[in-house]
Amino acid sequence: MGKKEKKKFECKECDKTFKNKEELEKHMKKHHKKKK
Repeated sequence: MGKKEKKKFECKECDKTFKNKEELEKHMKKHHKKKK
């Protein structure tokens, strides 16, 4: 398994990328908490 899977879901607040939408959405909630 030498293939690198390209992560499609990129966070616009930082440079993190995620392999699925659910992970990105969970991550984005952390950013929203910091802003308030």
